[in-house]
Amino acid sequence: MDVLILGGTGFVGRHLVKYLVDLAICSRIRVVDKVIPSMAYLNEEFIEAFNDETVEFVQGNLTQAATVSSVFIGNFKYVFNLAGEMKYSQSDAVYASGIVDLSVGCAEMAAKCGVELFIEMSSCQLYTANKKPSCENDKLEPWTNIAIAKMKVENELKNIPNLRYKVMRPAYIYGPGDVSSLSICYI
Repeated sequence: MDVLILGGTGFVGRHLVKYLVDLAICSRIRVVDKVIPSMAYLNEEFIEAFNDETVEFVQGNLTQAATVSSVFIGNFKYVFNLAGEMKYSQSDAVYASGIVDLSVGCAEMAAKCGVELFIEMSSCQLYTANKKPSCENDKLEPWTNIAIAKMKVENELKNIPNLRYKVMRPAYIYGPGDVSSLSICYI
């Protein structure tokens, strides 16, 4: 199967690329990101995965319609949308372009191309902020601007004709290779 990973040099994307390469179940993995692998702080295991013969990297800005059209050329069975502006304290306009417009544009292209499944990475920050674990059917009450944008995306996906999709709302993600979430202070 052919897989398209949008936002593939990011933390989740690089792990997905390595996972798919390790499983050896894909004939082609196209990875799209505005950040090239050599600038993405990849460690050796991820560099090896990105150098696999099944992996094709395309640098591109997915807020541009021409880029979206060009990266979808092919017969992709699955599209993973891991792309989007995830830095906090950005303006509403940045989130509108870098999350909502990006995700909706990619989803519309997936529907147009007949992708079997479009997987949208959302956020657990859509759920009401409280001390109890959340369930999929819990009330949605986004508590960050990123989550507000992600909720807009989820609502827009429902209105795209012929789009077959799933939404993931993972809890906080961190681990080996994370360069932006945790820091260590040595005294």
